[in-house]
Amino acid sequence: MKNFATISIAALLAIGVVSPANAQYQKPIGLSVRAGMFFPSNGDARNIEGQSWFAGGLEYKIKDLKYNSSDPKYTAMLTASLDYYGKGSFTQVPLLLNYVAHMDQFYWTGGAGVGFGRVPSGTGATTDTEFAYQMGIGYDFVKSQMPFFLELKYFGSSESKLNGFGIYGGLRF
Repeated sequence: MKNFATISIAALLAIGVVSPANAQYQKPIGLSVRAGMFFPSNGDARNIEGQSWFAGGLEYKIKDLKYNSSDPKYTAMLTASLDYYGKGSFTQVPLLLNYVAHMDQFYWTGGAGVGFGRVPSGTGATTDTEFAYQMGIGYDFVKSQMPFFLELKYFGSSESKLNGFGIYGGLRF
């Protein structure tokens, strides 16, 4: 819990440092940068490496998706994301193609792809490439020219020791 508090304070300070630069900010390029904590759902992973791990990632908007929606507040897009979460001998790097839907400032996302994972095995570690996916919800704070967001995601993969929840804060560029 001490690590969570330290990372939370660091994230808030980073947002505070970036905020004065908002006056120079122009148009978003479709890149999101996030950092936070990952909480493994597997008991073995929690017992070996702890209940909270570092997590971070990048997401890039590939294209806007147009629908004949009667609600102009609803938008959707296709994104590609590269994340990392891990601690000690447990690491996962999911590379995913995602569908992201927005309704005002709230959004939800789901994606699938490939994960590059590592788990302890005997006296070493096993590295494997497996199916990976994520689902999440978030909220955009768009009061400033450089919007920041909070999101909750569930990451899953064929390797159950690398499954769990992530809580993130981030910025959109």
